[in-house]
Amino acid sequence: MKQKQSRILAFCLTFLLVFSLTNTYALAPASSSTKLLSQLLKEWVTSEVLLPGEFLGTQFPKSVGIVGVATTYPSRKMTNQDLVAEADRVLPGVKLRLKSLGLEYRDSRHYRDPAAFEAKGTGITSRQWFDPDNDIPSEMAAQALIEALEQAGYPLEKITWRLRPWLIGVSTYGAELLSPGLGPLVNRYLNLPFPLPSISADAVCPGWIAAVADLLPKVATGMAGLGLIPVLEYYSRYLRPDSGSSWPIFGDMAAGTVLAEVEKGKGILWGLYQTDGKPTYLSQEARGKAIGDVTLAHIIKTQHEGFFGMHGQAVGAMAEMTGEFAVKRMAHVMKQEGLGSLDDVNWFVFHQANKGLILKLAKKLGIEESKLVFTMEEFGNTSAASIPLTLDVHRAKFKPGDLVFMGTFGGGFQWGALLVEWSEMKVTTSQIPLPLQASLNASL
Repeated sequence: MKQKQSRILAFCLTFLLVFSLTNTYALAPASSSTKLLSQLLKEWVTSEVLLPGEFLGTQFPKSVGIVGVATTYPSRKMTNQDLVAEADRVLPGVKLRLKSLGLEYRDSRHYRDPAAFEAKGTGITSRQWFDPDNDIPSEMAAQALIEALEQAGYPLEKITWRLRPWLIGVSTYGAELLSPGLGPLVNRYLNLPFPLPSISADAVCPGWIAAVADLLPKVATGMAGLGLIPVLEYYSRYLRPDSGSSWPIFGDMAAGTVLAEVEKGKGILWGLYQTDGKPTYLSQEARGKAIGDVTLAHIIKTQHEGFFGMHGQAVGAMAEMTGEFAVKRMAHVMKQEGLGSLDDVNWFVFHQANKGLILKLAKKLGIEESKLVFTMEEFGNTSAASIPLTLDVHRAKFKPGDLVFMGTFGGGFQWGALLVEWSEMKVTTSQIPLPLQASLNASL
């Protein structure tokens, strides 16, 4: 009897040990590391030295500004009502595919009641999706970049190798091809008569600010004459009705931005880009699996099968924490560098993920709602394209000399911010004819 009890006790202890270890691996990063990060960020707000990933415009020999920004909209507009019809159309196939993969279908009612979805506080009523039969996404990213170059006063025919352009293509899930990435594809459509560095980068929603942070020192030191940032977000092909609340949130978009030297002391005045990889799993949830069970191989497999998911509440908590830190840190640096105070910032352009979250953060920080701008109502969450999209849509509000805060957050977990003195840009009236492919083929 005692021997049997000992075996049972040993089994129970072993089970508890294994359970503890596996759940510590799965859950500890979100609890303990997030608390540590929160404490560290509070201490960093008033640091008297530059933080990892932080920079000042004055530390470089040249000042760099955003001199061009443009967007090209995907052709397929999807209202919340359209999502209901789309869900009804594809849902039977989704159920069958999930069953064949050995996964269980988890019903989501967000797409069943669009009014209830809007009431959740996202503010999203529609989004643009690429039409795979008519749109060529990388070509549209090139078009947006060409329009941004025109605004900056650099039409393609005037760009020579002496300008030393440097291109970073930003895309979370790539363009039509998994490889090569967006950089070389946009390079192809620009069809310049000389080679130029064209890199592809993925930093999810903070990707645009990550690219700005990478290119700024290159332009500011003369390593590059122009910084070119095409952005392409093509989420719709990785979303299905069973993706839960992620499905109606994300939209597709193509954008282009140009960085160049501006008058000394103007342009990008301050910036920050940071990553804490410990809570990575918060931003990617494999369907039918506990969050802590996600492995790299499993994520790749599920993405390949067309699934994308997000632990919304956990990501939202991280976004609020890092967003608050970025604004408070900027305010401290402004005071230290004689740039004014938070009240002197004219506009706040946050990553367009959730209107309720932005309003909550603004209220907490004492930011007037009249200084906020939004685009997610019409375009949804366009990931790395959301800030250049918002700058483009609201460009008429921004006057030369205005101080504009730009803040972002997203998977990784990553966050970033910029304080920019707005530069004058030309409003392009000419339309770049599509497809660019026609003129490209004619020149080959």
